[in-house]
Amino acid sequence: MTARFMSGGIKWLSRTVRIEWIDRENLDELYAKKENFIFTYWHSELILATHSGAQEAKICPIVAMTSPSRDGAMIAENMTSQGVKVVLGSSGRGGAGAFRQFVKDLKSGMNGSVAVDGPKGPRNVVKPGPIRLAQMTGLPAVPFAIGYKKRWVTRSWDRLRIPYPYTTATIVCGRPLFFPRDMGPEEIDESAARLGRGLMELRNRLPYDNDLE
Repeated sequence: MTARFMSGGIKWLSRTVRIEWIDRENLDELYAKKENFIFTYWHSELILATHSGAQEAKICPIVAMTSPSRDGAMIAENMTSQGVKVVLGSSGRGGAGAFRQFVKDLKSGMNGSVAVDGPKGPRNVVKPGPIRLAQMTGLPAVPFAIGYKKRWVTRSWDRLRIPYPYTTATIVCGRPLFFPRDMGPEEIDESAARLGRGLMELRNRLPYDNDLE
């Protein structure tokens, strides 16, 4: 099954979902001030995060990074077909160069999109990379959580959530988080844990699908 075929199916499915927002004011305030930021979310929420990110890219261009694996190719195809720029790289393949390109794109005026526990986990543990990205660019990380009224949950490492066609989804947006450039390794780890707690707190505010299976 080709990446393009899979991408088309995910794109169709996402477009059938009715989306409701909680506290979108945090996001709209950044747009009003013309301030860039980085979308942050769990890898399990990748499907609707990609779709909603494509909608937000109509307001300001977005760049995301995904791994150059087979699954990454499907994600990249889905994102690029919806107008999101993708940088390919992982910790094992081209990661340093991809990270530098990601930083360059963010500094050029694009918003970022990052699954903070990707690409391979551990699940629901924020990695240091997103914190370093925010440090190097001076951009805030804005946490998001997504819940589906009806969904499947896969057996993959991230317990990926797949919405039922024509279901309702709720997205809750947290406050922007800034991370000073001069933080040391321990402070980076503490900041990653703080972002993780923030994402969990947002999940608990969802009206449904707020469990962490």
